[in-house]
Amino acid sequence: MKISRREFLGRSLKIGLALAIPTILTRKARANSVEYKPGKLEIYSMVSDHDIGGDLHRTIHYEGRTEGFDRGKDQIYSASWGTYTKKTKIVSIIPKYKLIQDARPLESFTPISLELSLHSQSGSGISVTDLENKLHLSFPLASEGWDFGVKPITLWRRFLAEPDKLQFLADIREVIAEQGGIGIVPLPNLNGEYGSQVPYDFLQVRFDVYPGNLNFSLDSDGKILDGIVDIKDLAYIGNDWGKKGEPKEFLGDITGEQGLPDGNVDGFDLELLVRHWLKDIRDIMPSP
Repeated sequence: MKISRREFLGRSLKIGLALAIPTILTRKARANSVEYKPGKLEIYSMVSDHDIGGDLHRTIHYEGRTEGFDRGKDQIYSASWGTYTKKTKIVSIIPKYKLIQDARPLESFTPISLELSLHSQSGSGISVTDLENKLHLSFPLASEGWDFGVKPITLWRRFLAEPDKLQFLADIREVIAEQGGIGIVPLPNLNGEYGSQVPYDFLQVRFDVYPGNLNFSLDSDGKILDGIVDIKDLAYIGNDWGKKGEPKEFLGDITGEQGLPDGNVDGFDLELLVRHWLKDIRDIMPSP
């Protein structure tokens, strides 16, 4: 899909005006009638070495759960080795616990902070060379209505030294839909020596950011500021329009044919932003 910058601006303004009025008029009604649905997201961490087993993390939203540790509902990480002596490890972090199953309330919008590492049964370091590294994402109970309802679901890289910084990796709904039910998100290849259970990457699943919301920051508690998709976000795509490079090199690169940032800022990115035009996350969040 190729259009010039002038055509981009004209099309964006027409679409924005067309969507603005009905969105504003229905906002109050939506805020008063949100029905939360249960959801189950599975993220499988795997590498391309057949001697290293994979690991599965589950995020669940359901009635009667809490943001803290729920005995019998949350599941603490415990390595299952089988025929492997080395494996990947993906856990979410809550106070005092590292979980492979993280259950939250039905109305939860709290981010799920994930740590990725390699784990050896002996506890010794693991040496690898240019090892392909990826995540498989799915909604295993989507056919039963477990799809998190109206909540957006996005995947980000976080940086411990810069807690207010996030790097967009994928719209989880988009990547699963575009890839036929199991979305594959590539991560940087692993190369070198890795300490057993020492995190090499820090990710986050968020339910409080619409895809296309590029102009936001986090408060001291990690909550989203400026949670609306508007002209400020459109400006980022306009600034990067037509640029080509590595995936995620440009802020405006948010999707592509496979539902992933593809190194091209084009009509795919504009369409995803427009799909969420003027949506404000506060419209679907519980009242303070």
